Order: sequence, then C-alpha cells, then structure tokens
Amino acid sequence: MLLNAYKDQGGDTPHQRFDHGSREGLVNYLGCVAQEGLPILFASARLFVLPSLYEEFGLPVLEDMASGVQVVCFNAASLPGVANDAALICDP
Repeated sequence: MLLNAYKDQGGDTPHQRFDHGSREGLVNYLGCVAQEGLPILFASARLFVLPSLYEEFGLPVLEDMASGVQVVCFNAASLPGVANDAALICDP
C-alpha cells in the first residue's frame, strides 16, 4: 500500500504521501467527481480507499465492490457491516 511505502519519510502526513505518490505516477487523487463520471471511474480503478470516519450507509464501498474493485476502508460507522469480509478493513 502506498501509505506504508512512504512511511519512513520522517513522519509525512497522508496528504504529503499522496502528493509524492502522484509525482511518482502511483496515485491519482481526484477529489469530487461528477455522478456521471463514476461508472467509468469504478470500471477502471484497481483499488478504492475510503478513509472515512462517518458514512451513513457506505454506498461508495458497495458501488466499488459491485464493480469488482478491491476496497480498503476504516472500521467505523456502517462500513464494516457493508464491507464485511470483502474488503480490507483498518482501524482509523
């Protein structure tokens, strides 16, 4: 996982690691994506990471798993119930 790959760089924040990964061509941090662009994005993704502490239902996780994308999410709110054993679930 990219975050662990850059763990030894003097306590970088996750955003600094994402920035470094982006410069290396390993990460694309997209921010908000329009609804109509999501199916194409899901179909082309290799990994979906949702570092969220609060999700009302966990629909992004469900959508990505339905598209066959590997999912990593926090063990928080509704996410463990939605992801169950189909995702890598991490403590926040």
